[in-house]
Amino acid sequence: MKFKNKKLIIGGTFLTSLSLVTLVSCGSPVLSQPSSSNTDNSETKSPTTENKKDNKDNNNNSTSNETSTSKETNGSVEEQKSETKLTITSSAIVQGVLNDRKYISHHDESTLSRGQSLPLSWNSIKDAKSYAVIMLDKTATEVVGKVYTHWGIFNIPANKTQLEDNYSETVKNDSNIKQMVTSGQEANEKTYIGPNPPTEHIYEVRVYALNSENINVSSSDGNFYLNNFLSETKDKIISEGVLTFSYGPENKTNGNLYATENIGKINIESNALENNLLKNGYFKESNESNTENLKTIPFEWNKIEGASSYLVWLEDYSDSNREKNFVSILWGRINIENPTEGNKVVITEENFNSQNVTNNILNSSYISPYASYGMDPEQPRNNENANKFLLPEATGDKSNNIYVLRVLALNKKLTKQNNQANPSEMPSFDEYGHPPINKDVLGSYLLEAKQSVIAEGSLIFKLK
Repeated sequence: MKFKNKKLIIGGTFLTSLSLVTLVSCGSPVLSQPSSSNTDNSETKSPTTENKKDNKDNNNNSTSNETSTSKETNGSVEEQKSETKLTITSSAIVQGVLNDRKYISHHDESTLSRGQSLPLSWNSIKDAKSYAVIMLDKTATEVVGKVYTHWGIFNIPANKTQLEDNYSETVKNDSNIKQMVTSGQEANEKTYIGPNPPTEHIYEVRVYALNSENINVSSSDGNFYLNNFLSETKDKIISEGVLTFSYGPENKTNGNLYATENIGKINIESNALENNLLKNGYFKESNESNTENLKTIPFEWNKIEGASSYLVWLEDYSDSNREKNFVSILWGRINIENPTEGNKVVITEENFNSQNVTNNILNSSYISPYASYGMDPEQPRNNENANKFLLPEATGDKSNNIYVLRVLALNKKLTKQNNQANPSEMPSFDEYGHPPINKDVLGSYLLEAKQSVIAEGSLIFKLK
């Protein structure tokens, strides 16, 4: 079946073959730690058996910063508490799975129903002046090689800690509460779009407590994009919570990534940064072809006791305004091990053109930054970037070039997946227009990492 006669449906939206020109290029996201049990850079112990909590039997798969309660009536907080941990719950999530189809996007040959936005609740955070919610699908990297944005909403009032069903539509005409363009949609379609994956995907909902009542996100076209949002809020986050769940047409399992409710904190440092700006020599200038003197980014983090491996990747939000809120993964590694000596895991810099960049370091394996085939199986993408670094690159206004380096500590090792680069070995488009799935990408490893994350950290930076 030829793709040009087919509509591709990703995450619940139509994309025609013309739309895919933008879909298969570059972009990037930023986040902070939901849960932290340690604050220094010394060796960190993972949560003990005594304080582990089995999330399988909970409707809530949320993790964050410490215990809290708040009294709510109709979504408004009656009493503010002195809490720093933000914990998210949703009545729509049962044992880590979303089952109710009213929250799912539906489609036929000509129309798209977006579904109702999820009901969400969280505890009040002291000194928070507003909240923001971001919902992403990183498993979409299996299908399109990019992270998919399902919902972004900010300037939620500080006394509003409960979002009802379909809140996205309820506040659509509110002049203060702002919503982002969802991935692949037109600029005027700023609202929620529900999941609709070809197979089981994991979805991530993050709620940010911010110290500003109004976030003024500006972009050249007047719309709201992840890079502008993250750039504006990265120094205004008081607390952050995360809720993960799964949805798929069949065989759904608990989509909670975390092994325990109270996860450890990973503190990432890099001497390639100066005031959270990446120094020259570690990124490409726009359209720069000579990479002879460029280096990969060195970084290190505190060793987590009990970690069997680490999963590391770099998210690039820089082009999310041009890519309609798709986010790129520049590189990733699985199965980085703890060192036998010392209390830090250290990744040294390498010459970008060095053979070492494609060799295993600390027994780790590189993963493909993008889907290694084209959206049309008859026109596969060039596979030259599989299993190696892609450097950050200055594009347009450097203030919009924003990146997040993420590290997860796991209580197990992951299985290296084969890269399906040969179109003759790939299945054809399915009945819904979904392309074949590449397993050697971030999304596949996150699916395998379910209920095994014991610590997490992130490092947000821009270009100098």
